[in-house]
Amino acid sequence: MTVCSAAEDYVIIWDIERCHMQALNGVLPRGIVIGTRLGHIQHLSFCPGDQVVAACADSKIILLSSAQEEILSVLEGHTSSVTAAEFCSWQPEILVSVSEDRTFKVEYHC
Repeated sequence: MTVCSAAEDYVIIWDIERCHMQALNGVLPRGIVIGTRLGHIQHLSFCPGDQVVAACADSKIILLSSAQEEILSVLEGHTSSVTAAEFCSWQPEILVSVSEDRTFKVEYHC
């Protein structure tokens, strides 16, 4: 199981089992940094299969690889802060986002 956390400086993927084993062995658990200095992250969402993470930062959505620090794409179009973005469970290339600009967008990404 993986989870993702964010702050102003880093977006980190955490493998819960690996972190648990590290803690049992007296090692400080460490995650994988997949994004740096992306701005204020309002929301994070995994695609089905967990290969891509959508990070809502200000008025854009940054699609990140969950395996390494790599920006796959930046989706723009909202005029205010994006508060959530979710991948479609039956069509993972579809992403639906909502914003404080009182709009939602349905976007196709590759």
